[in-house]
Amino acid sequence: MKKKSKFDYDEWWAKYGLPTNATPKEKDLWWGKELEYWNTGRFGLTGAHYFALTQATVKDARGYKKRPIWRDIDELIYEGYEEAKRSNNDLFITKRREVGLSLIFGGIIPVWIALTKPGSTTLITSADKQRLEELFKNKTRIVFDHLDDYIRPGVISTRQQGYLHLGQKNQTTGSISGLDSQIVTKETVDTPTAFEAYRAAHVFIDESMLHPKADQVYKSAQASVKSGFVKIAPIIIGGSAGESTSVGQKLAMNLWNNAENLNILTLFLPGNKGIMEAPELDENGKETGKILNFCPNGWSDEEGAKAWIMKTREKLDKIEDKSFLNSFIKQYPLDIQEVFSFSAEGNLPKHIIDKLNTQERIILSSKPAIDTSILYRDVNGIIQKRPDNTSKMKFLHSPEPGHTYIAGIDPIPFISKNMGDGSKQGIVIKDIDLNRYVAHYAERDSDPDQIVNNMIMLQEYYNNAVAMIEINRGGVVLEKYKQLDKLGLLAKKPIYLGKNFSKSDGSYGYYKNDHSSERGNTYLIEYLNKYSEEVWFLEFIEEAKNYLVENTDLIDAVVACELLHKNMVERYKLQEKKYTPTEKEIPMLEYVNGRYQRVWKKVKI
Repeated sequence: MKKKSKFDYDEWWAKYGLPTNATPKEKDLWWGKELEYWNTGRFGLTGAHYFALTQATVKDARGYKKRPIWRDIDELIYEGYEEAKRSNNDLFITKRREVGLSLIFGGIIPVWIALTKPGSTTLITSADKQRLEELFKNKTRIVFDHLDDYIRPGVISTRQQGYLHLGQKNQTTGSISGLDSQIVTKETVDTPTAFEAYRAAHVFIDESMLHPKADQVYKSAQASVKSGFVKIAPIIIGGSAGESTSVGQKLAMNLWNNAENLNILTLFLPGNKGIMEAPELDENGKETGKILNFCPNGWSDEEGAKAWIMKTREKLDKIEDKSFLNSFIKQYPLDIQEVFSFSAEGNLPKHIIDKLNTQERIILSSKPAIDTSILYRDVNGIIQKRPDNTSKMKFLHSPEPGHTYIAGIDPIPFISKNMGDGSKQGIVIKDIDLNRYVAHYAERDSDPDQIVNNMIMLQEYYNNAVAMIEINRGGVVLEKYKQLDKLGLLAKKPIYLGKNFSKSDGSYGYYKNDHSSERGNTYLIEYLNKYSEEVWFLEFIEEAKNYLVENTDLIDAVVACELLHKNMVERYKLQEKKYTPTEKEIPMLEYVNGRYQRVWKKVKI
């Protein structure tokens, strides 16, 4: 038997609505009482939710304008908002697609605040200008324009791009009376600090995971909702699971993982909650033509919706191209770990991205014990490790006796004109006995002494791991190693880059050029193809999926490390064969008289 809806508009109006023959005084009394309910709540609903169900008009996906209905998923949102206000916290909501968060916090709540808090200002932004204008046009204005004539205030000023100033203006004196409330949308991609000039009773950052500067917007918005140290209104951060920018994804994960320390309430709305329409599937996963409702009377049938989602996933998993499956999982996630899978924007082959996506979900669900610590030397000069949540060093496990460790370094130039390019000095440590990366360190600092000292300690901690360094920007780092008499921790020039052996000249590191980059990319792909299940740092996966698109300091260090590992393997083979050298003629290509020709050369094997 279906549960009865918690609120039905027609039943409410029949029992509590304003009589059609009401006198002006009765209207004043009735609307005055309703205004109280918009603040205090009614029937177990929060004030904002009661206002939405009794006064709001919305436009659905098919373009029809109608009253919103009660759904348990909406009640969670409104109650979360009420708790955020009560506790002076911000509210971060991540959700499946098409929940209606933009409608609630970009349409209903701004109008509700304007009516219940005279003199207030509401601030709204989104991931880009087009989304922001659509939100204002199809959410904010729809709700406002369809208010009952009795309560809809006058408009002092409005702009199509997103501005409403409500109240009355004396055209002679210019004085403002009535509400004097404002609803303001601001473009924040070009100007992420746009909110700082305002004091707001409501701030909504819509589609935060798609916003290229979401972190800057959120931080700068704090000033607009504070009086001294006291927060006077919550910032609402909304993010749909699905495609996202790396900045938005990082912000979402950071806010979620550090919510308690940042005074943020978090709310996850899974893919199996509040689903009102879905095509019926037969036992083979084919649509029958019938439409199912997994939210009858507003109550979510979570088990039924989950079964439908899993059947759809199973069907999509049969496709060789896993991008369809991964996209569906992110759009309708069943747990929070599936939300935080980083979207791929880089240039690695698709089958590598698929393996990284799989490993990423394993990491997010199993949560390996990554240790954040600092290294220091005790009074006897012995390197010790101490937990420190502020450290830039991450450890998967400590060094094992008898294991061989190597490293890769991606340096920064330490030149003032380049210090703002976003790069960090990165070093990674690899256990070649396990083919597993076990530690990394990345930091942006203008002081090369501190960074180099930290790298050296990390190398010495892991049994004096020798590191391959890219020399193009590594002159300062190389000189510091030389000054500290630590050149023994740096690898010599690689003599093998995939095609042939070059003569060792005693120099350190490698120069990044077209040839070495090509080989390094190949070695990176080989490693990820064979050993993706040995990658346990989410930072590696995030950077790998953005490789050659954004700054990828740690993955660039992995490339250097793989160049070193490949050279150790090939050089070892070469040294082994030197004990019983023989000669053999082999065909090789040489550039002769303007073209490549095949020639026979004697080589030692």
